[in-house]
Amino acid sequence: MPNIPGANALNTITFDGGNGNKATRIISFSPSAAPNWHVVRFDACNYVTFRNLTIQSTSSSGAWVAHFFNGSNNRINNCTINLTGNSIGSSNFTGVVINGNKTNVGTVTSIGNNHLLDSNAINLNGAYYGIFTAASGGGSNTFKFFYNTINNAYQYGCFFQNNHVIKFNNNTINFGTYITSSIGVYMPNNNLTGLNFHEINGNKFVNVGQTGALISTSSGSSSVQSQLYNNMMVGFKYSSGAQGIQLQSSSNWNIYHNSINFDIAASSLSACVYINFGTGINVQNNILTVSNASSNNSFPLYVNPSGAISTLNYNNYLNASSTNLLQIAAVNYTTANYKAAYPTGGGANSINEDPLFVSSTDLHITDGCNNGANLGLTVDFDGNARGSLPDIGADEIVASVDNLAMVAIVSPITNSVSAGPVNITVRIKNQGSNTVNTGNVSYILNGGSPVTISIPSSIAPCDTMTVTFTGVMMSTGTNNFTAFTSQPNGNTDTYFGNDTIKTTYCTSLNGTYTIGGASPDYANFNAAVAALNCGGVSGKVIFNVRAGTYNEAIQINSIYGSNDTNTVTFQSESGIPSSVTLQNNTGTAFTLKIFNGDNIIIRNMKIAAGNNPTTRCRL
Repeated sequence: MPNIPGANALNTITFDGGNGNKATRIISFSPSAAPNWHVVRFDACNYVTFRNLTIQSTSSSGAWVAHFFNGSNNRINNCTINLTGNSIGSSNFTGVVINGNKTNVGTVTSIGNNHLLDSNAINLNGAYYGIFTAASGGGSNTFKFFYNTINNAYQYGCFFQNNHVIKFNNNTINFGTYITSSIGVYMPNNNLTGLNFHEINGNKFVNVGQTGALISTSSGSSSVQSQLYNNMMVGFKYSSGAQGIQLQSSSNWNIYHNSINFDIAASSLSACVYINFGTGINVQNNILTVSNASSNNSFPLYVNPSGAISTLNYNNYLNASSTNLLQIAAVNYTTANYKAAYPTGGGANSINEDPLFVSSTDLHITDGCNNGANLGLTVDFDGNARGSLPDIGADEIVASVDNLAMVAIVSPITNSVSAGPVNITVRIKNQGSNTVNTGNVSYILNGGSPVTISIPSSIAPCDTMTVTFTGVMMSTGTNNFTAFTSQPNGNTDTYFGNDTIKTTYCTSLNGTYTIGGASPDYANFNAAVAALNCGGVSGKVIFNVRAGTYNEAIQINSIYGSNDTNTVTFQSESGIPSSVTLQNNTGTAFTLKIFNGDNIIIRNMKIAAGNNPTTRCRL
């Protein structure tokens, strides 16, 4: 589309396939070489819209499926943008390009302005970039991306290069499985002045890879802060140092109301929010969760130096991998000392609570009792109105009227119990807006009939209460326990997702047991190890392993109750090493793994890699 004389804000030009018709209104082309990489090019034109169409490249050489070359006020709305036949990972392929050159993707435009992509599906099939913009006009170049879904980029979902305004709101970036180092939004060298500011708000980053949003040497204006609001990030894959939001030498940003679940077992420094240099950064009302207990050197928040942040408060920090919640200028702050004013803590009003996400991948919350500061944001991730005391995180929960939640099992604190009667204490919470005056708390053991007691007193909104079930009769072995609430104020609970909690109790082991052979205590090694990992030990334990070959991989974790006296021994029953072979044909990269276990003895057995070529080690 060249420049069309007479086109303006009133005299617009639209190519429209009609609502519901884009699957059958297809512009398809196979570009072969620069400078004609495009399927559709806005060639210095203005006020042109493509709507309800499929625009696709079938090239194996290269493609910029939609190319905005200079021009202004052009739009792609409710279209499907496809790459098919492209080389996976080749930088010749990009879904959408906005720049000032027809050959070099990184050449800036100084005059392109006010282009809009909204409500599109951009299917990249491993193209290197999803969206690439390059402009240098500062506040005179503004590009907007709203309600798009960007699927299966190889390296970058979006790449916003040089000084121009980005409004990237309410989009979904969903990476495939090509590489683990992918980045959702990368903004290098993109600095603003005057009253201009960036917006990266209300987006969902799925299967993030290495970094959700990387802001590098890209500062907001000193007059108006740039925004990172209401984003959700989950599905990290890069284990050698990953971040949800990373600000590198970037200043004047507000990081408000984001929910980040860092769920990879990282092996080196990682953080939900990672801030390295810069000034004037405010971090408030965020849920920052390291949920993988095996992650190493991982923090909800990392800051260096302390002067990078101006305000830090009202965040929810949770770390399943250690007690460390923040690192500020090389000083770790833990669950014991984080609750202090910055820079000697994570904020006096910050908390360390389970956010009670709907699931590990759905970061909507089920508990609306953790409130932050009113920062002037009027809506949440979903567009729901924020309250005057808004919920921390991206989601503002719509309060239920009668909502009695089962929060935690308070005791026993381990899964190891003795056979016979056991008292079990649970914590319940009123997560509704009404005071709960009456209600039921029940348990089911091993699929039996429910045992129900009434709450002993009223519970005000957001208050908790402990309730004890006395004489819960545990059997020898494994016991499946379910506790749940019901009938708050005699009514059906208005939200069932937080009513139930389940766990498994196991009786501790003590004495001699058999593995394998006729009528054994445990059919194989994994059955015995499962009993150990669940119930622990209350005395010295010996497993006599009967003759045979056991094709399995076993992992022995830390065993509750083990010590120098209460050791755990696996040995051949006959004492002849050749009579017992433990070997791995399962595809796991080990035959025997001891993970944080102590006082474990392996005696008189053969341990082998088996015939599995992927087994890297026996032990």
